[in-house]
Amino acid sequence: MDIRNIKKAAAAILAVTVIGGTLPYSSTTFISNSASAESFSESSSTVSFDETTGVLTLSGNVNKNDVTKYKSNSKVKKVIALEGTKLPEDCSNLFAYFKSESIDLSKADTSMATSMNRMFYSCTNLTDLNISNFDTNMVLNMSEMFKDCFVLPSLDISSL
Repeated sequence: MDIRNIKKAAAAILAVTVIGGTLPYSSTTFISNSASAESFSESSSTVSFDETTGVLTLSGNVNKNDVTKYKSNSKVKKVIALEGTKLPEDCSNLFAYFKSESIDLSKADTSMATSMNRMFYSCTNLTDLNISNFDTNMVLNMSEMFKDCFVLPSLDISSL
């Protein structure tokens, strides 16, 4: 094969690549799979709220959207994580603006978390926070994790 044929083959491959990149793409299958996954996660929530006691309970593999729905909800007085609860990889803003007075995440698995940026940002009523068993080996960002938690009297961060 001479050099001209190699150049022609390379040009043809490049042309197909460029043209192929501009062709309309039907992502119907991807969208329907994504919608199914979203529907499944909504129907299998990992968060339950007891309005009588004001306790928000986390369990299983926590879906961030299920938790953040409760931000600024003044009825949530306490948040607890049951044994075996796994927090998401992205915990940024997970409890930001929560009005609860107590958050106990001592039983939560944080080993896969990579971001805890603003995790408890502006929890202005928070007086008790238990993060005693946090595993932060994978965490790359903890900026402003406790910013504006004005009434939190003390915090044990020895596990961080």
